[in-house]
Amino acid sequence: NSNSYKYDVRNIQQTQQYRCIAGNVVSTVTSYVATIQVINFMVTTYPHITQTTVGSSVTLTCTSSVSSGVTFSWSHNGTSVKTQSLTNSHTGILTISNVRYSDSGSYVCTVRSGSLSVMSNTSTITIYVPRPVITTHPVNTTVIALRNVTLTCSVQSDVNGIVTYSWHRNHGDIPNRISRGQNTSILTITRAIPPDEGMYYCSASNDGGSSSSNS
Repeated sequence: NSNSYKYDVRNIQQTQQYRCIAGNVVSTVTSYVATIQVINFMVTTYPHITQTTVGSSVTLTCTSSVSSGVTFSWSHNGTSVKTQSLTNSHTGILTISNVRYSDSGSYVCTVRSGSLSVMSNTSTITIYVPRPVITTHPVNTTVIALRNVTLTCSVQSDVNGIVTYSWHRNHGDIPNRISRGQNTSILTITRAIPPDEGMYYCSASNDGGSSSSNS
């Protein structure tokens, strides 16, 4: 209205002070000083790239050029990370224990100070799943005809994620009547007969690669 005046300050690069002076034919008055403070508000995270394996621990650190009165939060692939995962919301340290394959991706830190908020650069975590190592191999077995035989294959216990098993025979396909299920580490030959003889071995695979047992 006629009793107010608006002044837009744009592209300000340093702290400045402003006063409003109003007057008429009778007198002139000066306002209090209005200070616009320019803060160099920068946020960074490190390390920028982390390569690790399933089951390990990862720590990301977020730093801010503004040190007082700030709070930190993190997002993973655009979704907020639970507060419990933060060591301290006032230090900006994000610790992920017992890393899972789903923890891979992009992490961004947001720092807030009053009404201001600034986002960091992106930190990327890449998860490598270790290739399964077979620790239990099928053993040589002699069986009386029409008796049952069970062969077992297993991998080391610290392999995380989904492990897929398959069974093979060196001198031909495994007969359909032999039970090996679907994705199982156990092969069962029910009522074994001479044509079932052969060298059997299993394969185990996951996102990290595959391994085959002794036959």
